[in-house]
Amino acid sequence: MKKTAIVGAIIAVIGVILFSIGLGRNGLKSIYWDNGFKINHTVTKTVSFKKVTDIDINAATTGPIMIERGDTPEVKIKTSKSRPVTTSVSDGKLNVTAKQHSGFQLHGFSFEYDDYSHSNVTIMIPKNMKLNTVTTAGDSTVIVKDVSVKTIVNNGDNDINLSNMSLADMLTIQSSSSGGDGDVTLNNVAAKGLTLSAYDDVTIANSRFNAQDSTVQSQDGDITFHQNDWRNVSASSSDGDINFNQQKIHQTFKATTTDGDIMGVVSPDKGVSIQTHVSDGDSTIFGFSRNSYGSTTGNQIYDLSSTDGDVGITR
Repeated sequence: MKKTAIVGAIIAVIGVILFSIGLGRNGLKSIYWDNGFKINHTVTKTVSFKKVTDIDINAATTGPIMIERGDTPEVKIKTSKSRPVTTSVSDGKLNVTAKQHSGFQLHGFSFEYDDYSHSNVTIMIPKNMKLNTVTTAGDSTVIVKDVSVKTIVNNGDNDINLSNMSLADMLTIQSSSSGGDGDVTLNNVAAKGLTLSAYDDVTIANSRFNAQDSTVQSQDGDITFHQNDWRNVSASSSDGDINFNQQKIHQTFKATTTDGDIMGVVSPDKGVSIQTHVSDGDSTIFGFSRNSYGSTTGNQIYDLSSTDGDVGITR
């Protein structure tokens, strides 16, 4: 019995030594199940494509999906073998898809269900290539920078970020009725006008939509405006606050919320007219409890309504 114990102890020590040597030589691999155990590893590739007018993205990644300016049309992908990202082009549309293997992954001694994590996709668009539509599904962050897109359709739970965009048309951003959760952020975006519908928060800053009328809607989020230039804009939220600082308004600024506050900054210039409508809350304009300021025939009209919340305007 004693001899058996000694042999067992020696084998255990040898096992520990061999395990340590293997670990030191990167022997601890991530594995996953795909009709059998397979060793996972990082995959990096660049795929070139010809001219496209539309992009369809169906992927969920922890890294962002970038659409940005580049010298040549190509897709740069960094992912893992267990979470392959594939591309294809048909009828002028670039399709980007992240596939999901069944089963699980094993990282060291811990189990993790496959969720596309650690994937990054960058789509490079040359200056002479114009995009009509970008359609997204899945769950990720889609960032469009220095590239013009007429229409963005969010069919998944994606955050949408647009920046440094100039468009000689109306810009349309819409969420589908069956999906479309996620925030929408615009910074330094210029177009004739804007039609935007989102489920969560909307933030628009340093942008210009002064040639045509604009509408901004959020179903269940806040709307925030920072230093924008509008012709006419109508902003509405079913369940959220609306906040704005000094805006350049050519005609009318209309804000409506069912369950939230409206707080804004307006310069009391000649021609400014402010009308508030509050069902269950307080209305304050320039430090006084009132629901109107200026002439109703002003050339810059603010029409602000809250069913269940306060309205406050400061200078």
